[in-house]
Amino acid sequence: MRFGIDYYSDTAYSPETLKQRDWSFTARYLSHQVGKALVPAEALLLSKGGIDLVVVFEDSATAISGGYDAGEQDAQFALEQALACG
Repeated sequence: MRFGIDYYSDTAYSPETLKQRDWSFTARYLSHQVGKALVPAEALLLSKGGIDLVVVFEDSATAISGGYDAGEQDAQFALEQALACG
């Protein structure tokens, strides 16, 4: 069984710290919110450090109220952000 963690900030854990806690993956966010969003440098650092990534899009608890069109825009944004992170 594998263990991992999700966290909000790009400065929360180094690959070494994650490994010391027996976490082999982390879930990180794709988001418009600076500081919350996974960025290419962090993705590369984690990947090179042997940590697998799970990415999820999350902006706010009320984003769903924007309906289909807002969801489609968010999906396109998340795809672009994920591709930029490799």
